[in-house]
Amino acid sequence: MTTKHKTNETIEALKYANDSYLDYSMYVIMSRALPFIGDGLKPVQRRIIYAMSELSLDHKAKYKKAARTVGDVLGKYHPHGDSACYESMVLMAQPFSFLHPMVDGQGNWGAIDDPKSFAAMRYTEARLSAFADDMVAEIKQDTVEWAPNFDGTLKEPTTLPARLPNILLNDTTGIAVGISCDIPSHNLEEVVNACVAVLKKKSTTDDEILDMIPYPDYPTGGEIITPLDKIRDAYLTGQGSFKIRGNTEIKGKVITITSIPPTKQLPPLLEAINGLIQKDKLPITDIRDLSDANNPICVEIEVKSAERARAVLDHLFTKTALEITLKINMNMIGLNQRPEQKPLPVIIREWCEFRQNVFERKKRFRLRAIESRIHILDGLLTAYNNLDEVIRIIRESDDAKSDLMRSFGLTELQVKAILDLRLRQLAKLEQSALELEKSELEGERDKLVELLADDGKIRRAIIAELKESCKLHRKDRVTTHCVRTTTSEAAVNLNMVEKENATVIISSNHWLRSMKGHGVDVSSLSFKTGDSYAQHIETDTLSPLIMMGTQGRFFAIPVHQLPNGKSTGEPVTSKVTLENGEKILCGLPYNEDAKVLITTSKGNGFIVPMKNLDTRAKRGKQVLVLTDGDAALTPEVLSPDHTSLVILTAHGRMVIIPIDEINESNKSQGVRLVDIKANEFLAETNGDKVEAVLPLANDETFNVYVGKRKFVIDGEKQSKYRAKRARRGLFFEGGRNNLSISKT
Repeated sequence: MTTKHKTNETIEALKYANDSYLDYSMYVIMSRALPFIGDGLKPVQRRIIYAMSELSLDHKAKYKKAARTVGDVLGKYHPHGDSACYESMVLMAQPFSFLHPMVDGQGNWGAIDDPKSFAAMRYTEARLSAFADDMVAEIKQDTVEWAPNFDGTLKEPTTLPARLPNILLNDTTGIAVGISCDIPSHNLEEVVNACVAVLKKKSTTDDEILDMIPYPDYPTGGEIITPLDKIRDAYLTGQGSFKIRGNTEIKGKVITITSIPPTKQLPPLLEAINGLIQKDKLPITDIRDLSDANNPICVEIEVKSAERARAVLDHLFTKTALEITLKINMNMIGLNQRPEQKPLPVIIREWCEFRQNVFERKKRFRLRAIESRIHILDGLLTAYNNLDEVIRIIRESDDAKSDLMRSFGLTELQVKAILDLRLRQLAKLEQSALELEKSELEGERDKLVELLADDGKIRRAIIAELKESCKLHRKDRVTTHCVRTTTSEAAVNLNMVEKENATVIISSNHWLRSMKGHGVDVSSLSFKTGDSYAQHIETDTLSPLIMMGTQGRFFAIPVHQLPNGKSTGEPVTSKVTLENGEKILCGLPYNEDAKVLITTSKGNGFIVPMKNLDTRAKRGKQVLVLTDGDAALTPEVLSPDHTSLVILTAHGRMVIIPIDEINESNKSQGVRLVDIKANEFLAETNGDKVEAVLPLANDETFNVYVGKRKFVIDGEKQSKYRAKRARRGLFFEGGRNNLSISKT
């Protein structure tokens, strides 16, 4: 398929689509979503600041309607939606969004508990902050490049001549096409110290830089709990993540929240806590929101007892936005004008290079201005020294300009300055002032020439400016760091639960419920239509319910999460994930010190410690590996007294083997316990298989049933059937059909 351009050029549609999408992608990346390393701003932010500076809205000016600024930005530089532009302006004004706000707003610009509550731009007023003034102060000194605006009628700066490394000072997030950025904010003094170190010594190592900038700093405070070495790794690669918590304090049975993580809001957090009180039955008696102008975030949570406060707080960290994970993804537009992910030390070095370039351009601009002024002063002084002749030429000549240039060797610029003089400026005093001005400018010129010729002096001058700006805008660090052990959700849930006896009821259709206490009268229980009682397990609220599936997987379900016995319960599939027609065989009471015997119909088996069956995975844990045609049997919980295992097959064979001959493993196909021939097992009709297994203690008797007849098998009768593992066993002498076994 082909398509035509307006020039009637025919190209392939696929190529046209690819090229167009690539152009669009690069436009979004370069002109919308990613910040430039020099000023740390996205285009819309840069245009807002520049438009406000053009309106003379510095930090000392009178406030002006935000709508005026937005109008200038849209009309002159940024032809996009007014609401998006205004929201960018709002973000730059919110002290809880920017560590160093760039817009000084008057009116309702949103609150920390509801950032989107800002008033419309026709009601709010704004001017630049002192920090933003430093971003744009040198823009008229030929410090940056300029480019045509969207319609070519105006020029706009491609970057601002920032005096500080804003790219690391105010956090930036952006999503482009196939690329995004998440650059956290950092403490100004720490970042400046790193820049000073690099400017002083070009060989400053990455480790030395990262020692000065250990972790982010956010305007909302918070506590970072990720180990510093992991944050360091993220800084060295430009990509990673870390966990941050809101600031909290426990006094007795009262938990006080004094800050929440960045980007999160208080009302949804309180709503989530209230939901947990109902869902997870948190022992919270009262929640008080005491936030005000002096304490933007202050929430008191009262717990039933002081002993439960820590568990409740850990639960909130696990289940709510009181603890979140933030990404580090340092994608930005570099000095080479290309989007790139940069490690933090590279950002510091590259920004220092940017700042040195801006500084040198500023000083060269000043040098050109001084040389131009000295040139004019030379012409004026020539006129003063030949004042009578100059006056005569001006009075008598038809072309005074040309005659003055020819008579005194003056340039056109010098003659223009002479002709612009007023009569009252011809006094002797004015000549002295000009000579003094020239002398001072020549001294400044010599210093500038000397400065620009010495890279060391340039760097020292930049350091002095950095320190001066840092002194003006520095803030104490508000985000702290403390390595804390991450509490698993399962452990937190257990900490929230009081240990009580419980009985788990399992129905034939595998619906689960839990009842308080032991000794439950199961005959009085009701079930859903078509369902009935299958099994009950006496356990406690702090233990998991172990369940085995027909495909050899084990599941662990926290007992305290099961619905209470007043209901018909919940299906097991709401707690675990069963696959490919898998069903539940049975449930087991949990005992960390116990061991479980797992057997199959082919006659294989092995022993697994029960503690290895406890898993948090909803998909369970594969423990038994089944071969074709094999099937799992109901597992048996072993006690230390068990020494033998009775195995009964469908053909009526019985063998008693020592348990110590059975291997122990965490995952296995099992070892052969009884020898069932493959052709007998796979027989289409009346195939042989393991019918039942029964662990025995020393001298323990058991019963064998042949139909309705019962045979008591004591120690003497047992000896006949005892054998090594993997033997075929003997046919039971009492009969071969309808056999079953049980304890006496």
